[in-house]
Amino acid sequence: MELPLAWLLGAMSVCLIATFCGLSLYKPGSIVLSMRAILGVAIGSAFSPEINERLGDLSHSLLFLPPYCLLTGLIGYAFFRTVAKFDRPTAYYAAMPGGFQDMVAFGEEAGAKIQPLALVHATRIIFLVFTLPFLVRWIEGLETENAGLHHWPDFESLIILFLCGGLGWGLAKLLRISGSAIVGPMVVSGLAHYLGWVEATPPKAFIDLAQLIIGVHIGCQYQGMRVKEMASVIFISFGYLLILGILTAAFVGLVFIFAEADPVAALLAFSPGGQAEMNLIAFAMDIDVTYVALHHLIRMVLVIVGAQLIFKLIKRFA
Repeated sequence: MELPLAWLLGAMSVCLIATFCGLSLYKPGSIVLSMRAILGVAIGSAFSPEINERLGDLSHSLLFLPPYCLLTGLIGYAFFRTVAKFDRPTAYYAAMPGGFQDMVAFGEEAGAKIQPLALVHATRIIFLVFTLPFLVRWIEGLETENAGLHHWPDFESLIILFLCGGLGWGLAKLLRISGSAIVGPMVVSGLAHYLGWVEATPPKAFIDLAQLIIGVHIGCQYQGMRVKEMASVIFISFGYLLILGILTAAFVGLVFIFAEADPVAALLAFSPGGQAEMNLIAFAMDIDVTYVALHHLIRMVLVIVGAQLIFKLIKRFA
């Protein structure tokens, strides 16, 4: 049986093995951003006019995101302060369920210790990216793959998709929006698909290439770190992942009961992995991309804005 997300998981696995064997790898640079732009355009293609019929259900589920983010941050902060003995800035930004680059950048600005902070977030994302596709396939009990990827769009649609990616990325970067490479193309592509200007999605070859490059990028996160130095922090990170798993399972149950959400889509939507990676899993495995993408977009906004404000309050009154 073919592995789920074979390009992503295969590339990530090979790079992780090479890193732990002491081999020196070249980390992909700005090409990763281009791959995220392709992914953003692909995710935006899920925002068809039919979304109007789902706004009520989506809003009910989205109401659970603020308490989820707040509880994740509070419990994680207490865990890293008491169990890991991290200093306040390191513990705080290690607990935030935000993007790898954003949380490391905010933590560095706040005086956090960069290596343990980066290790915690890298371990969280790598573990979730590697396990969730298998978990989703096990729950579904069938082969899941986005059938729309096999249709190569016509030339006009392909040009519109490229324009969505380029214009969206450029505008988001100009406005200094965090995660501009994926958020901008996703919003512009979503608008174009919603208005009926285009119906196509990026071809499978583009998505496979995006999986490959993003997989290499994730697999290189431990590059340059010694195994002995990583061991204790990685062990602690798995303890935190256990807490996150319990908390995520509880909220998936809540949105299933009270918002009548599909539990598999809710699992991907509330899993605290990277926005790009969780959306990629949803899109490649054809798991309600609109639902998953909206939740991760709102989570990113909540964490990026809320984390900064709350940390400033903590510094002021601590």
